[in-house]
Amino acid sequence: MKRIVVFVSLLVFVVGCASCNKVEKQEMNQNNEKRVLKQPVQPRLSPGTVLIEANILEIKENSKSLLVKVNKVIDSGHSTPVLAVGEKINVKTNNEKFKSKIIKETSLKLVLKNSRQKVGDENSKTWLLINIK
Repeated sequence: MKRIVVFVSLLVFVVGCASCNKVEKQEMNQNNEKRVLKQPVQPRLSPGTVLIEANILEIKENSKSLLVKVNKVIDSGHSTPVLAVGEKINVKTNNEKFKSKIIKETSLKLVLKNSRQKVGDENSKTWLLINIK
């Protein structure tokens, strides 16, 4: 009788340990399946800037000012004034490196920054050309 009790307790111990190993392996496999690799976050545009696709309608004042028509608003930063598709806006450009890329009647992707309103002029919306993509 003593042998049977020792044998049964040994059998219970072995079976108990065997089931514990299976449970741990299953939990580890489940954890591995739940891993999701996140893609790096793309930086957003800074406040007051907008990325648009626009047609160059007119080049004014020795290439220092442009009249553009908005075809598509791709992205905009926080607190940027709203631009509508089809809206015509004046864009100032003082950078010499953009002169070769700016051709009348072409479509370009432009990064624009809204400049501050002039004192006393409620309707003044001035946009500055930051980059051409």
